Amino acid sequence: MARVTFSKAGLEALGRKYAEAVLRDVNLSPESMPLLIESKEWAEASDTLRKSVCVAIRDNARRELRNAGFPAEKINQVIKRS
Repeated sequence: MARVTFSKAGLEALGRKYAEAVLRDVNLSPESMPLLIESKEWAEASDTLRKSVCVAIRDNARRELRNAGFPAEKINQVIKRS
């Protein structure tokens, strides 16, 4: 299983990976990222924690794309609100 942490740094890293992936596949959700779903932490997480993690991943991905210069309209188009 992949090593994933739900620390601030870990969620930022997952957000970066999600930002890259969602530009290639707009139908991708954080819940379907192999790195996340194959991790021990995800398997042991409660539903509430999983939802919080997905929200944090989306928020971090939005921030990454905004910092990379993508327009807000494009960001909202590829990253759906949970």
